[in-house]
Amino acid sequence: MATLVLPLLTLAAAVNAVRPRRGGGPAMIASFFAAWLFTEWAWVAAAANAVHAGVVLWRGELLTAAVATLAAIAAAYLVAEVARDGAAWRDFARDAALGSPRSRPAWWRVVLPFPPRRLGVEVVRDVAFARRGNVELTLDIYRRRGASPGPCIVQVHGGAWIIGDKREQGLPLLYELAARGWVGFNINYRLCPRATFPEPLDDVRDAIRWVRANAASFGGDGDFVAVTGGSAGAHLAALATLAAVRDGDDRSRVDAAALMYGVYDLTDRRSIMTPRFVHGLLRKHVFKASIRDAPDRYAAASPIDAVVPGGPPTLVVHGARDVLAPPEYAKDFGDALVAAGCEAHGVSLPGAQHAFDVFYSPRTVLAVGWIAEFLDAARERAARGDVSAPEAGSTAA
Repeated sequence: MATLVLPLLTLAAAVNAVRPRRGGGPAMIASFFAAWLFTEWAWVAAAANAVHAGVVLWRGELLTAAVATLAAIAAAYLVAEVARDGAAWRDFARDAALGSPRSRPAWWRVVLPFPPRRLGVEVVRDVAFARRGNVELTLDIYRRRGASPGPCIVQVHGGAWIIGDKREQGLPLLYELAARGWVGFNINYRLCPRATFPEPLDDVRDAIRWVRANAASFGGDGDFVAVTGGSAGAHLAALATLAAVRDGDDRSRVDAAALMYGVYDLTDRRSIMTPRFVHGLLRKHVFKASIRDAPDRYAAASPIDAVVPGGPPTLVVHGARDVLAPPEYAKDFGDALVAAGCEAHGVSLPGAQHAFDVFYSPRTVLAVGWIAEFLDAARERAARGDVSAPEAGSTAA
């Protein structure tokens, strides 16, 4: 009976990954974490169950071998969904006129899911960029040793505006871009509930201003600054990008944006977000006011309501199975950008959960490569003074 534990747990995890629980509450959170981890490490489960099936078959345990084989197939199905991701990325590349990728995906990186320092890339820790009372805001810098001045990217971590740190997120993309000659700035900002929105947004915009003014001291070219982030970080990055256009603030201007599994509508006009999010997290910790009492504040903090013409090239990436940030709003946001005349591209990853890029997995390796291609292309077009955009489209769902 003990030999059935691994395959039965694998089957349960696979079912949860394909049909994660929605609707809020502790059960949804537990379902999300299980689905997130299993989805990205399904290749390990597939291999383990295949080996397990062979061992128990050799022992003559036919029932256990059959169940383990079924579990291996279920896990392999989730691994195979990365191929569907590949099709989505190829569609995006065609729409964005990117051509063929410049480097092949480094699949071997999945062996070390939490990225160690990459050879040739150095990290400068805890550089101060602003002070708020007795709180010093800092950033980490990722750059290739000995490189000539390169374009800059500001990474904004997620964490529902209340948790998170610059050392925890965005590392696969920052290392990839640093290896290509970019200089990455992974920033911290004030967290709620100690802070109240829009203070986190103010910090992100100040970080972009600081990078433009000080990038040269760290090997960066402050004339081109992109921004990226996931979840709440994507929300803040999107707002900072649009606010700079709206305000005509060249010092906080963003030249390209790559946004992942972001939150784009805090007003929940489709009524699909959980009450705990809208009426709990936002009311109690982020705004300190309900949407009924402060509808204008919620709308002003929603990127979909902040869209203005003239925004930079923007990539909106979202997982179709995301239970924390509704993928419907990612599509709505991309469509709103296109309707405003902005260059925007959406990529819906069929098997992806929220936060899929925190560590290396087959999905992360593929995504990081294509995001880097998008950012490199935006930088090269800007260097040529090419303001024309490929035919834009939003495909995120």
